[in-house]
Amino acid sequence: MKYLKSTIMHDLQHQMFSKRVKGGMAYVKYNKPEEDLIEIRHTFVPKEARHKGVASNLVNYTLDFAQSEGIEVIPTCPFVKDYIDHHDEYKKLVHD
Repeated sequence: MKYLKSTIMHDLQHQMFSKRVKGGMAYVKYNKPEEDLIEIRHTFVPKEARHKGVASNLVNYTLDFAQSEGIEVIPTCPFVKDYIDHHDEYKKLVHD
């Protein structure tokens, strides 16, 4: 799928991971309350690009980033909570 191969950008200033897709920008927004902790707050995919794996791709990228940087996550976004529940490899990242 072309959506999964497009480049994901990390915008530190706006605390988000995003990618251009049909209909605009898809993104995962987060807050960073501590140096080694991010709260993943919101996932958005434009209507034209939904149900094509875009949100999962962005969340996977975000969690891989957290894992590689030694950052724990607080998944307040329901989509991210559900994603982690179905991917055991990311459960260890969840902040207690």
